Amino acid sequence: AVRWLNDISDFVPVHLRYADIVRQVGRDIPVLLVVFLPAYRSKTEKRYFYGDHIHLLDEGRKIVALTLYIYL
Repeated sequence: AVRWLNDISDFVPVHLRYADIVRQVGRDIPVLLVVFLPAYRSKTEKRYFYGDHIHLLDEGRKIVALTLYIYL
């Protein structure tokens, strides 16, 4: 299995596939699934993510906390 991306343009397809798998698991077992993508779509990426475009900076974690607060 490939464990890294050689080109950042590969990130979106890999992430979308991962999200599809998570949604399928969410349908198979009774869990609450909160989708954060809409919360980040209009945000400036550099403000919320480290350079790897995956891990969140403090400002990005605040979005997660606020989103969870709304849904829970």
